[in-house]
Amino acid sequence: MKNIKQKFVSFFEKISRGNLLLKSLCFAIVFSLVFQFAVFGQKCENIRENIFRLHILANSNSDADQALKLNVRDRLLSVSEELYKDAKTEEDAIKISTENIDYFTSVAKEEIVARGYDYDVKISVGDANFSTRHYENYTLPAGTYKALRVIIGEGKGKNWWCVMFPPMCISAAQEKSQSALSENLDKNGFDIVCNGEKYKVKFKAIEIYEWIKHKIS
Repeated sequence: MKNIKQKFVSFFEKISRGNLLLKSLCFAIVFSLVFQFAVFGQKCENIRENIFRLHILANSNSDADQALKLNVRDRLLSVSEELYKDAKTEEDAIKISTENIDYFTSVAKEEIVARGYDYDVKISVGDANFSTRHYENYTLPAGTYKALRVIIGEGKGKNWWCVMFPPMCISAAQEKSQSALSENLDKNGFDIVCNGEKYKVKFKAIEIYEWIKHKIS
């Protein structure tokens, strides 16, 4: 009986040691992944700090309101090219936008009225939360960016976005966008934006993290 008891004790000790080893291995793997994502997240900060975006929210998701959103977009972009042509940094773009909020508002309002609507329009420069977005050959990680925010009417419709600086959504300046990106992002940030396919899993992890952070805040 004593021998049997000793065998049972020895058996459970082995299981316990095995569980401890498994727990340690799992902890090491999780820690490694968290560390990798933390490093990647830090690299993404360089992108968020050097890119200025345009964010337009339609009044609703009706076909008419969505079409109006695009009309307003086209009008704003048509006047943006001249305004932003001398912007060299994100700070320049923010300064130009802030100084021209009244002008942008009048242009947008003029377009809304011309299309037969009486919606109000609110334009501001501030923080906007984005999920991971793909734009032609570029990928921008999720997070909070500075943006020129345009809210048409109730702003409850699907949004439209692009990058005002570097100038990715101004057609005449798109050919300069890669050069501007390389000048304003560090090496890691430039690689992340231009090679999004190889970072798909990390982009998803960052998106989940940013979503949780936004909900908590």
